[in-house]
Amino acid sequence: MTLRSVAFAVLLVLAMALGVAGGLGIGYSVFRPQTALAESRLDEQQARGAELAGHVATRDLRIEELLADVAGVREELALLTVERESIVADLEEQQVAADEALDKALKDGSEARDSLASSDDALSDVRTKITTLVQDLESEEEKLSDLRDSVNLMGADRLLLVELRKDMPTDEEEAKSYWENVRALAAQSDPALAAKVNRVLRLVPAYFEWLETPFTTSCGSVDAFFNSGASELGIVRADLEKDVLLVLINRIDTALGRAIE
Repeated sequence: MTLRSVAFAVLLVLAMALGVAGGLGIGYSVFRPQTALAESRLDEQQARGAELAGHVATRDLRIEELLADVAGVREELALLTVERESIVADLEEQQVAADEALDKALKDGSEARDSLASSDDALSDVRTKITTLVQDLESEEEKLSDLRDSVNLMGADRLLLVELRKDMPTDEEEAKSYWENVRALAAQSDPALAAKVNRVLRLVPAYFEWLETPFTTSCGSVDAFFNSGASELGIVRADLEKDVLLVLINRIDTALGRAIE
């Protein structure tokens, strides 16, 4: 090989290297902003997830406090029941006394009638107390029933939140089954939430289509992620978790309001 041939080969290699470097520089300047945008949205979603987790921990504590209030209401109801039984026993004794006074009135005349009138007054007072007590008991029982219903619904809310904290399966069919189970739990908590789960289900195919597509470049992957609708899955899921928390918060506030009435 001649010296001229060697020099020509070296120049050819240098030209190819400069072309590759120039192409890489152009690709970096074009696609770097899109990659930065994707990283920014991912950081935002992670921050929203951490905030939602903090809200859940706070509301879990309020649920435990509510359950303690329910136990106190039950104890008060038991005491009222014992008091009602005592008053009923007193009423029976008063009835016996009234009957005896009536018999005596028939025999002894006006003096017995005066005693009977006094007994009737006492009996009327007892009956009034019993009526008031029964009304109070019915009110407490209604309040306890409302609290029990609220606690049961909050149990469904907690199951839904536990399910939402899980990672979505990496297989498309398993992911659909996962979100269908979430939709069933959401319907038990609040039918309006089930409709919002449907929004997530509609985005699952687009997400997996993007995930399973063999892109030749990372820039092409990023473009497809935002243009195909796959990027909306994380946003819609975060909105769903926020809606579930709002339902739980409103339910806790309502239950606490009933407990302190």
